[in-house]
Amino acid sequence: MLVRLLGDRDAAEDVFHEGLLRSLALVDGERAAGSPEAWLFTVCRRCGLDALRRVRREQQAIAALTIAAEVLDEDADGVDDCGRGVSIAEEIRRCQSLTLRQRLIAETAWLQRAPHAQIALSLGITRGTVKSTLAEVKRRLRQSNYSRRTELALSKQL
Repeated sequence: MLVRLLGDRDAAEDVFHEGLLRSLALVDGERAAGSPEAWLFTVCRRCGLDALRRVRREQQAIAALTIAAEVLDEDADGVDDCGRGVSIAEEIRRCQSLTLRQRLIAETAWLQRAPHAQIALSLGITRGTVKSTLAEVKRRLRQSNYSRRTELALSKQL
């Protein structure tokens, strides 16, 4: 059922494990009377629906970010110390060690200047996760030897 719902066997396994953990956590708490199999099925189905909602939210955020990044790239006129054209968006895209989620959070925070609370709400994560992700992105960008101008621009935005 989860494979049909999610369309991916690996994702279905992950959701099943999440549902199993949730159901085990609820064994001592409140539990509906009836068949344990039906109860487990319902918990896993709800976890699958939560996963679908989470994926749709991320896809919508990525689509909005792509449009915003295109607009910002047209307006970007940053120049590094050597006189080369550099934009924060370009530096984020060049850094190969960033995950898609890290890029999404960084571009939303630094390019769209969205508040951390808004990013957290749109992605279904906590503000602390947004802040720690931004710190990790900044560390990885430093490791990839991004330009001094980009570092200064990021420092001003934080």
